[in-house]
Formats: sequence, structure tokens, C-alpha cells
Amino acid sequence: MALRHAVKIAIEAGFRAVVVETDCMRVFTHLKNKLQDNSEFGSIINDIRLLGGGCSSFSVSHVKRSGNVVAHSLAKLCSQYEGLIVWMEEVPAPIQKHVQNDCSHLVN
Repeated sequence: MALRHAVKIAIEAGFRAVVVETDCMRVFTHLKNKLQDNSEFGSIINDIRLLGGGCSSFSVSHVKRSGNVVAHSLAKLCSQYEGLIVWMEEVPAPIQKHVQNDCSHLVN
């Protein structure tokens, strides 16, 4: 559900080329291979496909959790909040060190 919501927010923000990374192999497999599933999970996957279909470019890739510490840390942080919180141009303080580590290879 978080992935569906993230894609929706990206589209509403005007992004038309969307790249999705997930550490959930089941989500990745269903999206990548266009697998059908008549469960509630399948309905969410179909929603993500429909949203992605409205983009000029939409791709999905699998990333091990250890390879995406920022996303994992954000997911853990969000469990402390109620309601919707979207960070578009700032980084929450508890996540800054992970973002800096993730970007450190860009400046070397």
C-alpha cells in the first residue's frame, strides 16, 4: 500500500518518469511479470500498474534491504507518526546520516 501511495504522490507532484525500488520480492515479481492475483494484494498491485501506466516511463527493480537503508529507515520512522506525512525537499533528521552515506559515493 505504501508503494501504491508513493507512486500516486509522485504522479500528483508532476513526475512522469517514475522508478520504483522495492525489497519485497513478491511485489517486484508481480509487477515485473504482470502476474494476476485475485486477492486484496492483487488489487493493490493492479492499482500500481494502472498508476504506472499513466507515466511516460515506469520501471520497477528489486533492491535488497541492505542496499536501501534510507527507505527501510523511513518505513521504520513512519510507524511513529499518525496520518500522512510526505517529505519532498527535506530529509527528516533521523534519516540524514543514511542519506549522506547513500550519497557519499557521488562526491568521491
